[in-house]
Amino acid sequence: MKTLGRLMIMVLINAAGLWTASQFIPGVRVSGDTKNLIILGLILLFLNVLIKPILKFFLGPFILLTLGILLLAINAGMLYLLDIISANLTIESIKALLLATLVVSAFNMVGSTLTRGRDEIN
Repeated sequence: MKTLGRLMIMVLINAAGLWTASQFIPGVRVSGDTKNLIILGLILLFLNVLIKPILKFFLGPFILLTLGILLLAINAGMLYLLDIISANLTIESIKALLLATLVVSAFNMVGSTLTRGRDEIN
């Protein structure tokens, strides 16, 4: 799959993960309409593309020591940063943040698996 198409799909997957978290987790609210949800997905994609690799690089040894559990903390940090940046997302507690992180991470994992195509193999 081409890179631009893959990025657009990941924006939609991020938006779907945020919507699901807001529907099923008390303390997570997304205000506005579908357009705002897509914008939140786009901002989260940019955070994951620009900031997350830098954190993973510098925290690599600790990620190995914790057997990858630190990656959930990094994902929670990205979601918390999105909450700070955007007025359309409100996460009220640490518990809501952790549960929303699990939901959005699960959506991203499935999305990454589905968008990984043959062009990466060749």
